[in-house]
Amino acid sequence: MRLSLKQVKIVLKEELRINQTSCEAGGFSLCFWILAVSLFLSPLVIVNGIYEYSLLPKLIIIQLGSLILLFTWLLTGYVKHQAFTVTKCSLYLPLTCFFVWALFSFLWATNRYNCLTLWVHWITCALIFLISLQILVSANRIRILFYTVSTAAMIVSMIGLLQHFFHIDWFLQLTERASTFGNKNMAAQFIVLCFPVVIMLFVTAKGSKKIWASASAVSLLTTYLFHTRTKAAWFAVMAQAVVWALFFLHNRFVLRGKIGFWNLQKIMVAISAAVVVSLLIIIGPADDLSKSPVSEIEATSDDYTTSSVGARLAIWHNTIDLIKTQFIRGVGLNNFGVEYPRIAIDSKRESLLALYYGPRNAHNDFLQMTSELGLPGLFLLVWASFLVLKIAAALFKPHCPQENRTVGITCLAAIAGLAVNACASFPMYRSIPPLLLGIYSAILCRVAMAANPKEMARGSLPDSIKLSRKLVLGSVIVSFLVLGYWSAVQIRWFIADRFSRHRLLAMTEKKWPEVIYWGKKVQRHNPFRPDVKHAMGRAYFEIGKFHEAKNYLLEYKRVYPHATHNLFFLAKNYEKLEDYQNAENTLKFLLGILPDNAPSHNILGRVYGHLNRHEESMREFRIATQLEPDVADFHFNLGIEAYRGQRYEQAAISFNNAVRLDEKWVVARKNLGLILFHYLNRKKEGLVHLKKTLELNPAIEGSDSIRNTIASYEKNVKSATPAGKSHTPIN
Repeated sequence: MRLSLKQVKIVLKEELRINQTSCEAGGFSLCFWILAVSLFLSPLVIVNGIYEYSLLPKLIIIQLGSLILLFTWLLTGYVKHQAFTVTKCSLYLPLTCFFVWALFSFLWATNRYNCLTLWVHWITCALIFLISLQILVSANRIRILFYTVSTAAMIVSMIGLLQHFFHIDWFLQLTERASTFGNKNMAAQFIVLCFPVVIMLFVTAKGSKKIWASASAVSLLTTYLFHTRTKAAWFAVMAQAVVWALFFLHNRFVLRGKIGFWNLQKIMVAISAAVVVSLLIIIGPADDLSKSPVSEIEATSDDYTTSSVGARLAIWHNTIDLIKTQFIRGVGLNNFGVEYPRIAIDSKRESLLALYYGPRNAHNDFLQMTSELGLPGLFLLVWASFLVLKIAAALFKPHCPQENRTVGITCLAAIAGLAVNACASFPMYRSIPPLLLGIYSAILCRVAMAANPKEMARGSLPDSIKLSRKLVLGSVIVSFLVLGYWSAVQIRWFIADRFSRHRLLAMTEKKWPEVIYWGKKVQRHNPFRPDVKHAMGRAYFEIGKFHEAKNYLLEYKRVYPHATHNLFFLAKNYEKLEDYQNAENTLKFLLGILPDNAPSHNILGRVYGHLNRHEESMREFRIATQLEPDVADFHFNLGIEAYRGQRYEQAAISFNNAVRLDEKWVVARKNLGLILFHYLNRKKEGLVHLKKTLELNPAIEGSDSIRNTIASYEKNVKSATPAGKSHTPIN
């Protein structure tokens, strides 16, 4: 036909588009818009009136959206097509094995609730990957999804910048500039995943409006990402820049004039955007810029004063030790925070644990997944990663269209940024990153399929799996039932989370009866939720119902056996119940995790005192006073035990320290005065403290005896004074 190769390629390319477009009608179009709406809403939704105000609403949108998408896809496929087909992909096998193994870890996980909730979220994101691979069959749809992602990222960035510059308080925030994510580090994770998309939209933009709009998006995201001060996110963007740079170098001749690359207008817009970003960085609030960034991990550790890098290194070393303990099967999905404290029992490293705080994530997803899923989980993760790179390599085949190659590299850069961010954070344990990973992976697989010239010639879907209509109908029914059931569960859990916020506020204000009231409401709607069990145990302990407190604290201990704050109150509760043996065992276990916790040593000293083990009791009290010398209660208890052991000099020193730290502590002053007066023959000093005791509390127990002692001493002094000499009374 005497046609050039270029003309043939154009015809084949158009033929592929036409056939693909024919698959977009009807239900598949509806599926696409369900996906787009879920993707747009999930980063933006936040509800101030619940406990997990940022995380839970996003999870609900993603999970219910994925189930609605699944049901719609199956139903329309059953109605519209005689032969229902599913596109093949090399990632199916490793992903299926990974999720099956993760589900098996439920059998040996200590906290099965944590395991199941994360597994459900990951499997819903895998469903979105599967369905996206079927419905994203045209460049137009992919571009619409990119517009959706970039618009959501722009809104998130604008809200974060308003919080930074004008301190708006529309949404609850754990840290400043958190936008709709509650924590700025979590917001930065989302921005990192969107950054390559806005870069691609700018590079490929044609026309003034698109160029200025995409440049504005780049400026907003860059400025907000800088002000989050999240180093892991900055390194992730650098990795994305490397991917883009390598791509541009490889295509330096092909790109020019093909996809709208650089021209004079775009260069001027880029310069203008750079100037705007520089100004927004420079004119930030002076008080914020003067502060040194405090990382999230430092905020969860009371006594950790080194840098965030040092904190992460300590956690990573301990995580490696945790991996060694269960190298084959791991500790169970999402059980890192449950099992991490026990590694401090054997490890001599800094564990970053405090009585009420401790790392819940390893701040390295690869280490954390290995510790939770063991060697099989690591192998499957490496296998899937290798296949993603293999798929991406198909983009550089000669027959792959240039626009497909650009879209694929955008997705690859986003995935690379996620991988780098995961080395120092925990994006895969949040809500949005797994969703975007699934969508980007599906787009990458879809555009890489065009690298095969045979597929381009046929203009049809790649090799696919045909499913019988009966199987599809059964899947439709099952998906509808699962959607109804999970919707009911999510509604109940949402209500429980709202009650849990009331419980938290009551606990903060120490209104213990209200804590119990709201806690029971939480349990009624979500009986599997573990955090409310400790709260109710603590509340019952504070109001003196120790048997009820014991039951709740033990229930919490079953799912969090190494939770230090729960062990602490359980030991105190055992002491109140006079179950000193269990109190001793609990405290010894707690001190194995936190050997430098002074309050625990103090309680153990009291327990030994009840058991008449006075030497051990004094040893524990001494340790407590050495660890925290400014706590009067520790010195007082040491004084009591020293007095019981007839060590009056030590008792006087301890009571004197208690009085020095708390001058209005009447009992400590009374004990000091009596010991000085009756046992150490320092009657004048003792008399001063006894008089001060009566001055502070005239009705103190034994006040009549103290008055008689003072009167008798002064009478004896007066009668012993030689004639002609006056005696000055002691004040």
